[in-house]
Amino acid sequence: MKIIIGSTSNPKVSAVKEVFNDFFKGEIIEIIPIEVDSGVNPTPFSVEECILGGRNRIKKCQQQIPDADYYVGIESGILKTAEFLFLAPWAVIFKKSTNKESFGSGALVPLRIELFSEISPKIEISETMHYEMFDQKLVEQKKILGVGGLITKGLITRHDQISLALKIALSTIE
Repeated sequence: MKIIIGSTSNPKVSAVKEVFNDFFKGEIIEIIPIEVDSGVNPTPFSVEECILGGRNRIKKCQQQIPDADYYVGIESGILKTAEFLFLAPWAVIFKKSTNKESFGSGALVPLRIELFSEISPKIEISETMHYEMFDQKLVEQKKILGVGGLITKGLITRHDQISLALKIALSTIE
């Protein structure tokens, strides 16, 4: 089974490997990460924009490698309500044999405005964090933990968030 993921990000690739191997126990799985652009803002500000980013990643992967069994696009962004901001990853999975796609999200992590110098769709959210407000041992692991991992003090890592989104998407496409 060949799975193409539209990213070379370690947390994304490791989550795809873990979830697909757990779901398809005993099958030989080849995971191919490809760096592609999402075609959306650096920090998407809606569920729709996150899903569009995932879909765009899948389309670009299909153009490069058209013979895969599954394609995966993952995009994290902000969900804005009238009163709150939340961060969550969204996974989009496309199954070639059935021509079906499915979606899943990670848990919503509340964002406290004071932790950021700015929150804008035009700037990657990790570039605006006030890292001095966090435990420096956690900051040293920011690539692994991600923004949500720092906010949750390492209890929920970026990998955990992405895995949850993938589990929902994969289980509902089959």
